[in-house]
Amino acid sequence: MQLSYGQVHHLEGAERIVGTPEPASQLRKSCLYTVGTDESAAAFVCQALLHAEVQTQGGMLDSPDIIAVVVAMMRRFVDLLVARRINKPFRDATDRRLKDLFPSTFMLNASEVMSMRTVLLNLAGRQIGDSGLSTLALPCGIGALPKLTELWLQANQIGDAGLAALASACGSLPELRRLYLHGNQIGDAGLAALASACGSGALPKLGVLALDGNPIGDAGLASLASACGSGALPLLTTLYLHGNQIGDAGLAALASACGSGALPLLTNLDLERNQIGDAGLAALASACGSGALPKLGVLALARNPIGDAGLAALAEAVGSGGLPALRSVSVNVEHEQALLAACRPRVIVTNGILV
Repeated sequence: MQLSYGQVHHLEGAERIVGTPEPASQLRKSCLYTVGTDESAAAFVCQALLHAEVQTQGGMLDSPDIIAVVVAMMRRFVDLLVARRINKPFRDATDRRLKDLFPSTFMLNASEVMSMRTVLLNLAGRQIGDSGLSTLALPCGIGALPKLTELWLQANQIGDAGLAALASACGSLPELRRLYLHGNQIGDAGLAALASACGSGALPKLGVLALDGNPIGDAGLASLASACGSGALPLLTTLYLHGNQIGDAGLAALASACGSGALPLLTNLDLERNQIGDAGLAALASACGSGALPKLGVLALARNPIGDAGLAALAEAVGSGGLPALRSVSVNVEHEQALLAACRPRVIVTNGILV
């Protein structure tokens, strides 16, 4: 890319070049003055600022237009991230402008997001909504947070559109281990988008996925189960799904995937306060009786419309050696007797009581 916009003043001499093409690589120890605000100019800025000596003066970085164009091009100019690390004047200027571009309720420090060093990003309870999460997805999607291991997004009014935006960026979050999305407004479409991303290899190291307190139904869980059945989320140990709208069909889909070897390391499965009945639990029990979920230690099923028949199926699976790592299970108290006899010989805590 050659410079054909604005003015460049060489600090090493008195020569002033106005509108004269010059390769960006020759702009060492130079001062970017005013440039245009179209994509070609922004592309030049991205390249020129890779040099630590290149400074910015005049009104260029005081113009929200040029910063908006440069930031909008970040997906195509990953080197801009490198420029932020090398060139302090540009980093300071973009920090100011990025704050203007972020939603006012986002309250996110641009330097933190773009530092490439962030390990834990806590945005819980910020009410960022779909627009805020879509904004966060931009730097995530271009690799700005390659070392991020924990992302807290609970209680933020995030819906399907926001999670879909994050899902599109998950391929650039290779180190993420914990993703907290509970207490939002995520439905089947949002979870399907995340499942699709994971099915394509995103989030290979994810260990904890918290989706409790969302309106997720059978279709959403079926999407996640299908992805896991194809090898997604191989390191997942904890799956929180309580307080959703999951019924028998959703749990049956998960059971089928687990029966085929999905989620081999899962240790904690929370399905409390859903719409699961006897048929759904029977499907899960059948899979577990055949060797599914060999590492599962905690199974939460209370506050579901599960009766004696469903718990009898689970008791049979436990009694025959299924769920060999199970140490705690919670069910509706009024039906627990169907399970107690199977749990007692294996010293499994039932509803908080060692029987």
